[in-house]
Amino acid sequence: FVARFLGLSNLLPATGQGERALTPIGWLPMPYPAYGKLTLLIRPETMRLDDTGPNVLEGTILERTFLGSTCRAVINIQGTPLIFDFPPQNCLPADQQQVRLSFVPAEAIHIFLEENSDKP
Repeated sequence: FVARFLGLSNLLPATGQGERALTPIGWLPMPYPAYGKLTLLIRPETMRLDDTGPNVLEGTILERTFLGSTCRAVINIQGTPLIFDFPPQNCLPADQQQVRLSFVPAEAIHIFLEENSDKP
């Protein structure tokens, strides 16, 4: 509730199975083990527009917006639109182009535990 109230997007329902979680966009690594029902927040400013990081996602650019200090992109990943912010010097591909994004779980993913979930 708090994340949505603060306007945070990229919230995914998930089922934690230790160091990874099943989400609508597939299996994601987690920064620490957790089990059961979770909500994962993928921080929009932590993705890199390349495939050099330890974890890679693939998607299609739906729309791009220049916001002065950032370039915002809505990217469809496995049927789920997610919002990411990139430095303005990044040249974003055109709409409907495929992109590869990389991330570090400890930087990109925040876990919200549900009442019946555990963090060992």
